Amino acid sequence: MSLQLLYITLFHTKQSVLKTISFFHQTLITQALPSATRVMRVMPNTPVLVRNGASAFVCGSSIEPEDEAITRRMLEAVGTCEKVPESLMDTVTALSGSGPAYVSNNALSYI
Repeated sequence: MSLQLLYITLFHTKQSVLKTISFFHQTLITQALPSATRVMRVMPNTPVLVRNGASAFVCGSSIEPEDEAITRRMLEAVGTCEKVPESLMDTVTALSGSGPAYVSNNALSYI
C-alpha cells in the first residue's frame, strides 16, 4: 500500500465523505477503505485560485445524492465542474489538471 493510501486509510472517519485529489483510480482508493466509505475523486485545476477553474469529479458507489450536491456547490464556487466516469479522469488530469501545470512549470524553468 502506498503512503498516500495509507494516509487516507488512517485519517478517514465513518461520518465523513472522503474527497481526494489523487492519481489513484477511485476503485483502488475504495478497496483500501472499509466497504461503506463514501469516496469521491476530485480533479480541480489551477485557475480555481482566481475562481475560474474547471473541475471534474467521480462518485464512488456509496456516495449519496447530498454528497454529490455539496461537492458540486463547492466546485462551482470556484468555476465550472462536471461529473465524469472514472474512465475519463486520466484524460481530465492530462488536459486540465496536472498536465498543463507540468508544462507551465517546465516552461518557466527556461526563463
